Amino acid sequence: MGINQVEVDMHWNYFLSLEDDFLHISRYIQFHKNNNKTYSIEFARLILAACSEVDVVAKAITGHLGTRTRSIDTHMDVLLRYYPNIHKHQVSMDRFGMSVKPWTNWRKGVSPDWWTSHTNIKHHRGTHFKEANLQNTFRSIAGLLILIVYYLRQVGIQEVSPPPRVLSTEPAFTSFATDPRKRIFVLNP
Repeated sequence: MGINQVEVDMHWNYFLSLEDDFLHISRYIQFHKNNNKTYSIEFARLILAACSEVDVVAKAITGHLGTRTRSIDTHMDVLLRYYPNIHKHQVSMDRFGMSVKPWTNWRKGVSPDWWTSHTNIKHHRGTHFKEANLQNTFRSIAGLLILIVYYLRQVGIQEVSPPPRVLSTEPAFTSFATDPRKRIFVLNP
C-alpha cells in the first residue's frame, strides 16, 4: 500500500515554519509597541531567513513573468509594474493588536526599512545588531506573506491549508474559509 500525497507549495510551508517560530517568541517577549525595539538572536535569525525567502520568492515571481532579477532593486522594477498596489496591503496580528504595511516605502523607489535593516544585520551585525528587533521581524515576515500570496496566485494556487496561525491580511486580499475537513486560506483575486 502506498501513501497518497498531493503537491504542497514549499514556499507556503516555509512561511508557516517562520511564522510558527515568530509566534513562539511571543511567549518570552510581549508583542507590543513598547517592545518594538527589543532585539535578540532569534529575531536576527528570523529576519535573515524571511528576507532570504523574500528574495527567493521575488525571483520566482519575476522569473515566471519572463524576467530575471537579482536584487531588491531589480525585483522592485518588475514587481511594481505588475503589482502596483503591493504597498497598500496590510498584515495584522489581531491577537496582539498590531498591524503593518511592510511594502509602504518601496513605492518611493527605496528599499523597505526592514530590508535595509536585514542588509545591515547580514553584513554589519556588530554595529547594527539592535536592528534585529520585533518591529523589523514582524515587517519582514509580513512582507514575505504578501509576496507569497502574489506568487501563489501567479502559479494558479487559489487556496492553501493550513492558514497562518497569527498573521492575516485584509479580507479583499486573502481570507479564511472553512470546509468540512480543514480550514483553508483563500487567495482572493
